[in-house]
Amino acid sequence: MEIQIILNKINALIERRHWSINELTERAGLSGGVIYEWYGKKKQPSLRALEAVCNACEITLGEFFSSTPEECENELQVKLLSVSKQLSVGNQRNLLVLAEAMLAQERAAAEESQQRGENPRYTLRTSCWQPAYGMGRKKSSGRIILPGLCLIL
Repeated sequence: MEIQIILNKINALIERRHWSINELTERAGLSGGVIYEWYGKKKQPSLRALEAVCNACEITLGEFFSSTPEECENELQVKLLSVSKQLSVGNQRNLLVLAEAMLAQERAAAEESQQRGENPRYTLRTSCWQPAYGMGRKKSSGRIILPGLCLIL
């Protein structure tokens, strides 16, 4: 793959996350100016470095190298379906509750941003659902807790 295509993909990743190149470098655990060296055409990224970038951005190398957004989405959907099939029925229900809560939050945040005349950003506000004495879910801040599952957002 041509270096400029790789750099364009990296640009898209950091723009979506509102990161700087320095922040990506730090999150990927790469040495100081290595990504800047790619942009300066002094070095070509190694597969190991690209894998670190992908890990920092929470995507696979396959998603990084896919040529279309649809390929990327399909790979992620297949992965989600594969993982969910391996879960017990109870945990599948928990995953569905979690996904629905996250979707509701994203929609609410986008709606609030639009009402304020802002562009919606990919920022998930943290709120939590905890079992409340076996009756439904209880909201709190900072994490999502379901039986056998706790995610810090």
